[in-house]
Amino acid sequence: MEAKRFKSNETTKLFGSLGVFFYICWLPLFWEDNISLTKKFRKYYDKVRYVVVVIFFLFTFSSVGSLFTQNNLTARQSYDRSYLATVTPFVKLFYATLSYNKKKIGNIFYYLSVVLRELYNDLELEKQMTRKVKMTAVIFFIGTMLGVAGTNGLVAVLNVVAAGEMFCPVIPVWPDVADTSAIAVWTRAIHYIVWWMYDTWVMGILILLVTMFMVIFYQFKNVQSYFYGLEEIFHDESLTHQEKEKKYEEAFKLGIHIHAVTLWCRKQHYEVCKIIFGAEITLTLIVLVSNLTRLMVKTMCFFQSGEHDLSTLTSLLPLMIIVLVNLALFMLYGGDITVEALKVSDAMYFSGWENCSGQSSARVRKLVACAIRQAQAPVVYTTLGVLDFSHESYVQVIKLPYTVVSMFY
Repeated sequence: MEAKRFKSNETTKLFGSLGVFFYICWLPLFWEDNISLTKKFRKYYDKVRYVVVVIFFLFTFSSVGSLFTQNNLTARQSYDRSYLATVTPFVKLFYATLSYNKKKIGNIFYYLSVVLRELYNDLELEKQMTRKVKMTAVIFFIGTMLGVAGTNGLVAVLNVVAAGEMFCPVIPVWPDVADTSAIAVWTRAIHYIVWWMYDTWVMGILILLVTMFMVIFYQFKNVQSYFYGLEEIFHDESLTHQEKEKKYEEAFKLGIHIHAVTLWCRKQHYEVCKIIFGAEITLTLIVLVSNLTRLMVKTMCFFQSGEHDLSTLTSLLPLMIIVLVNLALFMLYGGDITVEALKVSDAMYFSGWENCSGQSSARVRKLVACAIRQAQAPVVYTTLGVLDFSHESYVQVIKLPYTVVSMFY
């Protein structure tokens, strides 16, 4: 997005900080205003970023290729290989979709942070939004540091110390896990470093997706605040009643415009991310069915022979938690946006239209009725053609893998 002149606010400052954060996490620069990076730095860093992204594509190829080249694996190593081979292609799809829609995303951010904020901005809601986005970013950062890459690295180190195994937290296409040569050791170490970098990339993608949900959610609350505040016009003692009616009618029309632009932003967000939403649901189902099957098998082995495998459990649980949290953020915020969008019609109704009289009352009633009818149209995020984003749908999705697995065990 090209830089534009506008009045700075908390949201533009937030996007400026997040823009740098996403950029450092190897993503394109979606927001170019209020950033502290020089053109010279960006010129050189872009070249580095392109190289790193190519390395990530090679990492994906290595993860998928290991399915065909690595055969002498323990149960845990086999699971780790399957996990990376499954997840990494989906991450590439996420990145490709966001990069392709870079200008659209920048435009959405511009309308949400500048155009709509210049028309009306509830400062208290804006503060709540910025705090929540920053807190979410911190939680994702900590989760990345303590997530799958960190857990697997720790377990690999413990296996080296306790059992004398090779340090092999990542299963690459080459070398073989039994190869003890120096070049094999260095190759595994490089793969692990790339995995850490890869995790920061994934973290940036997820924070970007969740941020868009949050900002749109709070924008609908901002629209509500605008309409609820219109009744204050009739409490202004410095105006005559006719002047109040005229001012209210003009203000209500402006509110309709704000609502229309907000709906447009929501629609653009859905168009940009609908492929990602479908892929996220598919990935979650694959991971949950696979992990629950493994847990069921391990549980049956425990009851039959008394054998237990804690290392497998430490691999399964972090990943299951991560995919469940990611899906929850998408579906719950999508459902919350649907609820907040419907509440706009209530705010329109309680905006003070009943204070108008005469011809003004007739005009305003028609205006309000049309606006409420538009606001009552459901604003729903749908994925895979049939699944709506809501709290109920989230419960159904996470119950489905258990139902499928329980049919066979």
